[in-house]
Amino acid sequence: MHIKEGEAYILQCDSAGKMYLIEGSSGEILDKISLGSNVEGSPAVYENMIVVGTRGQRIYGIKIK
Repeated sequence: MHIKEGEAYILQCDSAGKMYLIEGSSGEILDKISLGSNVEGSPAVYENMIVVGTRGQRIYGIKIK
C-alpha cells in the first residue's frame, strides 16, 4: 500500500476479507487488497508494516510504501 508522508489515512477491513486504504479528508478509497478470509479485528501498524489477522488463521504483514 502506498501512502504520502504527512497525510492522514484510514485502514478498514471487512467481513469479506478486504482491506481498504482510505484518504482521511475525502473518504476516497485509494487502494484495496483481498486477504481471502474474514477479518474481525482491527489492523495494527508497526513501523512500516500493517499487521492483521484473519479468521482463516493467517497473520498478514503488508508493507507500507
